[in-house]
Amino acid sequence: MAYEAIRKNHLAIFKVNVAMSVLRDDAPISQLAVKYSLNDIIIHRWKCETLASMEARVFRKA
Repeated sequence: MAYEAIRKNHLAIFKVNVAMSVLRDDAPISQLAVKYSLNDIIIHRWKCETLASMEARVFRKA
C-alpha cells in the first residue's frame, strides 16, 4: 500500500494566531512547531505572509 500524504488546510485565523505568536516572541519557531504539530518552514512562511499583509495595509495609498 502506497503512502499518500494528506494535505492539511488551516483557517486564516489560525495562521495569523500562529504568526502573531512568533512576532510576539511567545516561543521560538521550533517550539511552536511542536506545539501546533506544524513544520517550522510553514510557520516561517505564515509569519512572512502576515508581515507582508500588515505592511500592505499600513503603506497602501488611499
